[in-house]
Amino acid sequence: MVAYAYLGVSCDHQDVDNQRHRIFQYANEHALSPLKFVEDEVSGRLKWE
Repeated sequence: MVAYAYLGVSCDHQDVDNQRHRIFQYANEHALSPLKFVEDEVSGRLKWE
């Protein structure tokens, strides 16, 4: 079974690499694998156009 993890960045000072590292730590502690990441690096404040 795949465990999905959402990486979301909504402002400039956030970083998906930091989020990914923490999720890997959590997954290792709880024996969750394999992991599949879904990344969103676009601010929700900006129009999609």
